[in-house]
Amino acid sequence: MGTVSKAMTVLEAFSPEQPEIGLSDMARLVKFDKATTLRLLSSMLAHGLIEKTEPGKLYRLGPAVQRLARIRSETLSFAEIAQPILDRLRDETGESCHISEASQTSLATVLAAHSAKALRINFTMGEIVPFHCTASGVIYLAFAPASVLDRVAKGPAPRVTNRSKTKASELREQVSQARERGFAINNGEFDAEAISVAAPLLDANGFAYASVSVASPQWRIDPKLLARHAQLVVRAARDLTVALGGKNVGRKA
Repeated sequence: MGTVSKAMTVLEAFSPEQPEIGLSDMARLVKFDKATTLRLLSSMLAHGLIEKTEPGKLYRLGPAVQRLARIRSETLSFAEIAQPILDRLRDETGESCHISEASQTSLATVLAAHSAKALRINFTMGEIVPFHCTASGVIYLAFAPASVLDRVAKGPAPRVTNRSKTKASELREQVSQARERGFAINNGEFDAEAISVAAPLLDANGFAYASVSVASPQWRIDPKLLARHAQLVVRAARDLTVALGGKNVGRKA
């Protein structure tokens, strides 16, 4: 492992739950011997990537990390960061893809990459969709704080198509399955002729704030292709999470 990789391993050991770490604990977390860990910490300390707390027994992220993060956030917009990854997902699947951000009561499409095929699923910027009968909504609930699911499960949950599930118990079951596998599938519950797969975008605390989805006409998808789409959308969600500064918690595909 190179020096840069080792330094990144040290930086990624910090989290909101563990913002300050001592030498022995850091060596254990990164799986380096104590001498190697101390050399890394000393070098990173000199460059401002980490700093010592008073009276100097613990390490935490330094001002250089904040400065670099500020430069990135001020010079790159959400769309500039996310659109290339969304376009890649569209090219890999050949189907329309979109990112939806969550509010208190619903999701809204904020970015899209449409298929070049004549028969495709189309997304409208700002389109509002419900949580309970969309893949994007179910996967968001699966990785949002538990209180969000509790609130949404109280309803109302209108029937959009004859496949829409409207009972709280059905929603909770879907959410549980989505959380276990790391993605959600929706087959005709919002659009009777569409099938979609979605995975979550996570914030710095590991909670969902948005989701990325690929959607296709039902007649074009078989189980093998659907499984492939699931793998690709999970990878895209991971890449988006990292690129946008979130916490990659590792999900199944």
